[in-house]
Amino acid sequence: MFSRPFAFRILHHQLPRGSLLRPQYSNSTWRYFASRAPRRRPAKPAKPARSPEPDDATLKFAGRRPEGLGALERRVAKEGNILLFQAPNHNGYRLGAYCLAGFCFTYSAYNSYTVFRDEITPIPRWLQVCIGVGCLLMTVMGTVILLRTQRLIKTINAFWANDKTTIRFTVRSMIPFRKIVIDVEPRQIAIARQLVVSPDSMSAFHGGEMEQGPRAPKTNFFRQPIKSTSITIWRLFRNLRQLFTEEDFIFLRLQGHKGVYRMDSNGFVSKQFSSIGSLVTYTR
Repeated sequence: MFSRPFAFRILHHQLPRGSLLRPQYSNSTWRYFASRAPRRRPAKPAKPARSPEPDDATLKFAGRRPEGLGALERRVAKEGNILLFQAPNHNGYRLGAYCLAGFCFTYSAYNSYTVFRDEITPIPRWLQVCIGVGCLLMTVMGTVILLRTQRLIKTINAFWANDKTTIRFTVRSMIPFRKIVIDVEPRQIAIARQLVVSPDSMSAFHGGEMEQGPRAPKTNFFRQPIKSTSITIWRLFRNLRQLFTEEDFIFLRLQGHKGVYRMDSNGFVSKQFSSIGSLVTYTR
């Protein structure tokens, strides 16, 4: 508070009590109003805490199974071990991926060293930038192709352990000759991407003819050299095409494990797998 001026204090004491200029309230009254704290508004009642909503990762594994798990559990309890899936031979697929990735890395390393470290002839600046961008893209493509060799499912088995059904995945690693074994429950499996087919092409599936999988007939090279060579070239072309398009692959997610596991539909698929989830979706 500002102090009163000296002349005002003298005039205040000299004025009579009944004067209009003299204040009618005492100093104690002013101190009471000045020291009185302002009233606070009552606090609003707190809103009840909302229950946390389940995230997307939890909802993926809470879906309704097409045929239920009861039939699968009864059969596994009776037989002990059931083969649900067996992948085809992926040696050509993996060998093609390693060779293509090695070519990309070698191309990038050789051109980078030739252009930026050991220049035989002077190269314009704009050409160096173009070659550098090309080397970078080749490195990225080689890395992506090399990553396509990991999380390839080799076999899926269902067995009875600890009074419950357990699904065992045998997965190929990106490192050659190394396999990873993962045990999960059937409810911990979710289909991330299904195989899109037409109803006419899957008519054999309902008749039970596709349980053995579409296998190419074995041919002897010495008896049928032209046919054997044609089949080998077709398999090589299909493997290279799968590296870029990932066709015929079904993506699975396992609760508690990161990444997407890939299942090749060209292998053996048992009918019992439909109890876990539908692998195909039909086009209209």
